[in-house]
Amino acid sequence: MNHILEHTRIWWCGWDLPALIILAAVITFCLYRVYQQKKVRAALKQRIEEIRENNSRLAAES
Repeated sequence: MNHILEHTRIWWCGWDLPALIILAAVITFCLYRVYQQKKVRAALKQRIEEIRENNSRLAAES
């Protein structure tokens, strides 16, 4: 164990930094996709409401 601690910096492995960078990129990508999905969902809900209003107007006119 002492040999491992002597040859690492602050008990970090050489792969820790690249792994943290990749993890941060994946989390950022996922959060961005959730944000985009919420925008799309809101636009679709608005479009559904418009269609329902148009359908109810057409039904009332008939």
